[in-house]
Amino acid sequence: VGAIGVFHAVKDPESLLGAFAGLRVAVPGAELHLVGDGELAPRVRARCAALGVADAVHEHGALDRAGLA
Repeated sequence: VGAIGVFHAVKDPESLLGAFAGLRVAVPGAELHLVGDGELAPRVRARCAALGVADAVHEHGALDRAGLA
């Protein structure tokens, strides 16, 4: 699963993490790739750890269009 966006409250990355944690129950090998950065980045990392999915979540930071390609 991939998500591209700034880690701000309006984007609600913590809900995405909750949904991903549920997916991991059904698909243990699933991975989540996050592209972006922002004020909620520390909370995103903490939520990954709390949900037990930190090993399956890969942060790629902010990328320009060439980096996304």
